[in-house]
Amino acid sequence: MARAIWSGSISFGLLNVPVKLYSAVSKKSVSFRELRESDGSRVRHKRVSEADGKEIAYEDIVKGYEIAPEQYVVITKEDLEEIDPKKTRAIEVLDFVDLDDIDPIYFDHPYYLGPDKGAERAYDLLVKAMADSKKVAVARFVLRNKENLAALRPMDGVMTMATMRFADEVVSPDEIAASIESESVSAKPSKKELDMAKALIDSLTSDFDASSFRGAEADQGAGPDGSARREPCRRQGRRQARAQGAVEAGRKALHLEVEIAKQGQNREVEVDGRTIALTNLDKVLWPAAGFTKAKSLDYYARIAETILPHLSGRALTRVRFPNGVESKRFYEKRAPKHTPDWVETATVEMGTAGPLEFVVCNHRPTLVWLSQLAALELHPSLSLARTPDRPTVLAFDLDPGAPATIVECARVALIVRSLFADLGLECFAKTSGSKGIQVYVPLNTKVSYEQTKPYAKAVAQALERSEPNLVVSQQKKALRKGKVLVDWSQNDYSKTTVAVYSLRCRERPWVSTPLTWDEVEALDGDGDAESVRFETDDVLARVEEHGDLFAPVLELKQRLPKFED
Repeated sequence: MARAIWSGSISFGLLNVPVKLYSAVSKKSVSFRELRESDGSRVRHKRVSEADGKEIAYEDIVKGYEIAPEQYVVITKEDLEEIDPKKTRAIEVLDFVDLDDIDPIYFDHPYYLGPDKGAERAYDLLVKAMADSKKVAVARFVLRNKENLAALRPMDGVMTMATMRFADEVVSPDEIAASIESESVSAKPSKKELDMAKALIDSLTSDFDASSFRGAEADQGAGPDGSARREPCRRQGRRQARAQGAVEAGRKALHLEVEIAKQGQNREVEVDGRTIALTNLDKVLWPAAGFTKAKSLDYYARIAETILPHLSGRALTRVRFPNGVESKRFYEKRAPKHTPDWVETATVEMGTAGPLEFVVCNHRPTLVWLSQLAALELHPSLSLARTPDRPTVLAFDLDPGAPATIVECARVALIVRSLFADLGLECFAKTSGSKGIQVYVPLNTKVSYEQTKPYAKAVAQALERSEPNLVVSQQKKALRKGKVLVDWSQNDYSKTTVAVYSLRCRERPWVSTPLTWDEVEALDGDGDAESVRFETDDVLARVEEHGDLFAPVLELKQRLPKFED
């Protein structure tokens, strides 16, 4: 029986109807457990059987689907491959229908579809033909290892696509009706009552105009800079606020996007009151993807509101590759001599190198300026520039040695999470944007590198002792084959780690992307490394859907507990 998740009322005119809110979605997902092949017992932390407490070898572990409490059906690798949706880049149209034929309750998440280079004519033809016929295309496609149903329809000359829920994911109205208490249902309304209600509805009827509806945030009035004031929010609500901020950033970026999308031109643009000269916009920086400098500028303009909190106030090391990822790249710590006077900098003492003046990326114009310099891979310090000896996180860089992959990194990340959970601490995972995964333990308390570095080393060595066939804590290449290096040495005053949401100087424009722990578990379970390869469009869509999954790293205050191996 369905359970109400909220109660309130529908109110309009003088009418007030008390109601309860029920979810219309019944999520359909399948999860697997690790089992010992010989007896089907659950495998717990550190590959220990819950039946007898003995450690289990990797080759003796299988996957099982729970059909009843503690009852499993073993799933072979061949079974998993058989049910895995075929990976394809095609959106396969199954049928054309009238929009009215699709109940809005089936719609899930909206997207825009734009033409790829050279496909503009065919794209425009499809958009116009569908607009003239007033039809919607029902299609299916695979995104991140999941098969999706979708509806495609034109809107103002652009193709839109909304993912849809399958029929068995939508709760039947009959199930809700069964949940309503019979005594609360009154007699059928009289004709007079019905006519009065219809007249009230008619009196309030108007044409729909999306721009006339605003969130509460827009009603707070203008701030000192002319922007909308934000209603104060508690820490637990900041992720939602940042998600809204990302949407606002997308709106602010539209003008810049139009400007930089004009390939083959050099031009000046104004970004939040700062004039920036943009050059070589049509230069292809990632040849394998045909990804240009203009596209990288567009990405950083759009993701600015989300990435800036993770860069703000920190000395920033940049990786520049002005001629693309297949040409020479170089690290840059010092602020260039031609740095505009509006770009903020900070001087940090760097040991034998002496004091260095770093760029501090606090604002969107600075981010766009750095992108113009092809300083596209961003490595902030783990500490703030004003307190350079006080890291705000404990970081573990999980780097696979072939033939190990990011799948093995996911397994190690889960062990790290379990270890810190036992100590009462939360941690968060992100892809490196290259081969591995990085796990951050937020601290945001008074702690020094002299404490965090040996602590991280002790954790890495303990993992190596408990998982000798999976983990190595030393950098020596001879030791790393087929294992995951838990790199603890990043917890150092002079070192940096790639920023979350930063592009990487790799063969494709991959981005260091936050992962949910469900995604890490799925990666460990199905072994699909490509499911966590995110490029710029993927990341922008994830931020729109989930907000900043890495926001707690900036906010959560935790103290390093005593660690005993």
